[in-house]
Amino acid sequence: MDELRHLVVDVNRDGQPRQGFELGRIYAGLRGVVPIFSFSGPEKKVGALEVGTSFSTLIDSISTAIGSDVAILIRDERVGDAVWNLPEKAIRSECGCFIEASSSDDLKEVITALESKRKHQPDSEERTTLLETQSGPIALTEFALRDYIGIRDQHEVPVGRIMIWHSAENAVQGFYRDTWVNIVYAVAAFILIELALYFGLLMALGRLETTVASRTRDIQMLNTRLEEMANRDALTGVYSRRYLMERVQQELNRTSREHHPAALIMLDLDHFKKVNDSWGHLAGDAVLADLGRIMQEQARNYDVVGRYGGEEFAILIPGANEETGYKIAEKLRQRVADEIEIPGSEGAPVTISAGVAAYRDGYKKEDWFAAADAALYAAKRAGRNRVMVNELTQATIKP
Repeated sequence: MDELRHLVVDVNRDGQPRQGFELGRIYAGLRGVVPIFSFSGPEKKVGALEVGTSFSTLIDSISTAIGSDVAILIRDERVGDAVWNLPEKAIRSECGCFIEASSSDDLKEVITALESKRKHQPDSEERTTLLETQSGPIALTEFALRDYIGIRDQHEVPVGRIMIWHSAENAVQGFYRDTWVNIVYAVAAFILIELALYFGLLMALGRLETTVASRTRDIQMLNTRLEEMANRDALTGVYSRRYLMERVQQELNRTSREHHPAALIMLDLDHFKKVNDSWGHLAGDAVLADLGRIMQEQARNYDVVGRYGGEEFAILIPGANEETGYKIAEKLRQRVADEIEIPGSEGAPVTISAGVAAYRDGYKKEDWFAAADAALYAAKRAGRNRVMVNELTQATIKP
């Protein structure tokens, strides 16, 4: 008996309740087995209690509940190995299966139609087939039936199969009346069946997709913030030199292609080394931070303000000529002189010098910066705290 009653053997071995489908010497059916312990010693196992029922007992109730005919087929060789004597009314089929239970006498007709249509596939996990029987067309769905030992030991071949079928007369007639309507109906029916079978899986996938989408958005936002942080100078808040150079090159390409004007401002804090030497580096950092704030407030949305190095900065101004660039730089110079004071200096002012260079045909990035830098140093040589334009004098620019 141990070779068949694996449920009982396993429960007696480890004391854990189990249930499943199992072949037996007398009948095959659904069984549940729980261990029994002694009243005198709760830890002392004295036996097991088994409750079971056969498919033949349940088949009519199942058929009524789902509105379809149902049959349970078991592999003939498995029945032969397990059962001592087949029942007198046992039904066998040409499919090599023992018919354990059926809610309809039409089962043999269904099996005959199935085998005449294509080679029998008792190992299929699940399939739905439209069959033409003597009684008319039917829709047949088959599922693999696995017993307890098959599930436990992960047997590749199931012990049998479950067949569910119902009349498809109306569906076939509808197909003949209107082919496209029937196609839509079949697709809808298939979708409904799939939803019914995999509803739980779809819900889990939906939650997973929502979670993944949310995490993706979070990652994208984080990447945007990290990219912004990487492109910004930590002290002044303006763009880094690397990002500044990339944008200048992009503007050069666009300007040379579309022939739009553009201006570049180079500016430098006057006597900044003296600020650090006299009032300390913290005071110098505060001055740089204030300058960065004013430059960003002064800049338009599409201007690019960047730290070129140390106390030297650059402002890229798309769409501006020398005069516009000069006015922007001059306004910035005045704001710096009016608003920034050296911390701890009792009101000592801060000034900047600036050089402006407009884009010229044939400029490379290095040429443009060199032109603006030359104007900047011309401003310093002229006494600082002023704006100079490359190749033009300050007097030629209308304030």
